[in-house]
Amino acid sequence: MPFALTTGALFASGDLIAQVGVERKTSDYNPLRTARLGLFGSCVAGPAMVSWYGLLSRRIVFENRLMALLARVSLDQLVFAPTFIAIFFSATGFMEGLTPEAVWDKLKSGYPTALAGNYKLWPAVQLVNFYLVPLHHQALVVNTIALGWNTYLSVINQRSTFKENPEST
Repeated sequence: MPFALTTGALFASGDLIAQVGVERKTSDYNPLRTARLGLFGSCVAGPAMVSWYGLLSRRIVFENRLMALLARVSLDQLVFAPTFIAIFFSATGFMEGLTPEAVWDKLKSGYPTALAGNYKLWPAVQLVNFYLVPLHHQALVVNTIALGWNTYLSVINQRSTFKENPEST
């Protein structure tokens, strides 16, 4: 539970940085947007990460440590990352009150950019993380890097919503 709350706080912080630092929103800062991302981090991202890393550690076991590492990173990047990004855009879209059609449009708009960004960052991070970091600290390492990633996701999420629905906030 504490990890989920920490993840939620980091998602909320990433959105705050996105709105104030990247998008330069000062007078029109949207606290509801920050709350939505914090809720997503606490209820979805945090629990999903802890469960996923535990599953990888328990199920992907080879005598050859390098093979286990490559299998874990491959599964993380080919299964978890694409699924997680789709869930992120869908969940935030529904929390914004978008219709299913608008959520689909949001996915089409933001998902490819976010997934491409993911592949520029996370494979290298996860190689180091899964190789050097004990299981009980892996999600913490990801959360540390994720402050910047969450900021990026928030910006892409907002742009994809605005592109399809200029009235959304």
